[in-house]
Amino acid sequence: MAEHLRQAPDLRIHTVESGYVVRNVATNAVHQLNGTAALMLELCTGDATADQIVADVQQTFALSARQLPGIRQALEALINTGLVLRVPSGRERDSRQSVTPKPTRTAAKARASRGRGRRLGRS
Repeated sequence: MAEHLRQAPDLRIHTVESGYVVRNVATNAVHQLNGTAALMLELCTGDATADQIVADVQQTFALSARQLPGIRQALEALINTGLVLRVPSGRERDSRQSVTPKPTRTAAKARASRGRGRRLGRS
């Protein structure tokens, strides 16, 4: 079965004009996410696979197929920095794992439209 993606526990998320500033309490690392990366982080609720998240971002911004590798790279960057975790889907998922509630997309889309680049920075 495909793995689903969810936000790591213990993230402290602060909204800024261009997206989010996120501190991972477990690693004490701080990351600045642009609007697109912030939207992807919000979509990582444990209910969607990487392919579904990429498709959702593509639809939100009406992206062409040639732009999708950049979106996949940004999603991998969220995983590699420890902000997003891969979790088993369906019956494989441990019922004890908490899943972040689905975000409201209106606010995320507004932030994403202000910071359309795909760079994930660390500060």
